Amino acid sequence: ELVAEDPATAMEYLAPVIENTPGAAAFNLMAQANQTIGNGEQAIKDYAMSLDFDPKQADVYYDRGHLRLKAGDNEGACYDWQHALNLGHRKAADMLYKYCRK
Repeated sequence: ELVAEDPATAMEYLAPVIENTPGAAAFNLMAQANQTIGNGEQAIKDYAMSLDFDPKQADVYYDRGHLRLKAGDNEGACYDWQHALNLGHRKAADMLYKYCRK
């Protein structure tokens, strides 16, 4: 909830956590904070780090797909939504149909 209400403060608290005990959850929160303040490029990187720790996060692939689409990386977005769908994220099918048909 702090991430949504005060992303800057959340990032201050998360930085030492990531430095000392990095993990998927901390990187997900940092990505959400970066996304909230409009730093989509860093949010994409944070989601990538989270996926390095746990590659079976359908929601992370789905969310990163939206960021990639917004950044103009349609191929990357489609890649992420395909992974999200493969991991059981139902809404990913809609995004694949809308943006990834050739």
